Amino acid sequence: MKESPRNQARLSGGQGKMLFRIVQFVFLVTALFFVGSFIYGNLDTFRALWVKPDWPLLGVAMALTVLSVLANAWSLKLIFGLEGVRLGLASYLATLSRTNLYRYIPGGIWNHAGLAMLIKDQSHRTGKSVTKLVVFNLFMNILSGLLFLAIVLPFPYMPLYLLLYVVCLLLLNAFFRFVQLVWRLIFQRLPMHLPALSVADLAKILLANILFWLLSGLSFLVFLRALGVDLFDGVYQELYIISSYIIAWVAGFLFLPAPGGLGVREFVLGYLLSRLNYVVAVGVSLSILHRLFIIVRDLMLFASAAALKNLRRSL
Repeated sequence: MKESPRNQARLSGGQGKMLFRIVQFVFLVTALFFVGSFIYGNLDTFRALWVKPDWPLLGVAMALTVLSVLANAWSLKLIFGLEGVRLGLASYLATLSRTNLYRYIPGGIWNHAGLAMLIKDQSHRTGKSVTKLVVFNLFMNILSGLLFLAIVLPFPYMPLYLLLYVVCLLLLNAFFRFVQLVWRLIFQRLPMHLPALSVADLAKILLANILFWLLSGLSFLVFLRALGVDLFDGVYQELYIISSYIIAWVAGFLFLPAPGGLGVREFVLGYLLSRLNYVVAVGVSLSILHRLFIIVRDLMLFASAAALKNLRRSL
């Protein structure tokens, strides 16, 4: 007996959801494998550096890095709102909590792929539309992070860099139109429209992303204080440490083959901290130890998101 079109659609939808859950499960297991490999491979470093920490300060560092994820969720909400997607801030926060672990899978794109998959499922938008906005969010995140390069650069270059940065912001919409033109020439049958940013939209998106970076950098600074690391000699050096951490993260983002920027981030941060008279190896070791701290955060957020999801189902 032939199935009706309605029943066929239901079957197809059910199969699609099952496949989606299988892909999610594979992503999670793979991510946990690489997280475990990272921890096991750096046990000696953790033992060498881990002293009795200042637990209240460590709690503040954890709170700051969790708030940075909230700022990232705000950025996603603003960017998806440009094309009329009306999901709540809590939805984006839960989605990030469920996909941040995927960053540890080699390839550098799996957390973004997982993010696109989950938002597509919730917003009922096309895969192309959602992927475009996820990439757009990553672009704005990196662009905002590069602002902090001004603090890392020697003073004679700082004003020139800031001037160049402002010019780039003013030309941002022109750049997007150029990208669309090139895309249209190469992919004539696959049109793409990038959202035009008003001054207000650009200001809010930049604010959300700068807030994300500042909270992330402050978390690292407080984390070092909690471990009793003596790197601090005034406000400028503290700003330098925060900015070094941010630039190291951006470098890790840009080097896609490394899972979560592994190796790249540690080297860049180690080099920048060496300018504060710390040997590169110590800077690298501190970066590795802080990565473990971020893994703990990601595991906590993932567990919280999964628990809340199961609680909603049971109600």
